[in-house]
Amino acid sequence: MTTTPEQIAAEYLEIATQIGGCGDGNCVILQPTGMHTNGGCRCPRDMDAGQMMLLRALLRKGRHLAAAIRALKEKS
Repeated sequence: MTTTPEQIAAEYLEIATQIGGCGDGNCVILQPTGMHTNGGCRCPRDMDAGQMMLLRALLRKGRHLAAAIRALKEKS
């Protein structure tokens, strides 16, 4: 099964949305839109076990996306 970078990116965004962000403008999980704070991302400090599992999945998906993009660049 071939997965395109677009599919991987959509899955990445879906996982990030499930985790949710802290609402800070510098959030490492999900950048907020509209009004937000700028005090620094609180996600790593405030995550529960379920969110940490999703974070691991998010990081794996990010590595998968990077590999897919590298593969496309090597083909061209």
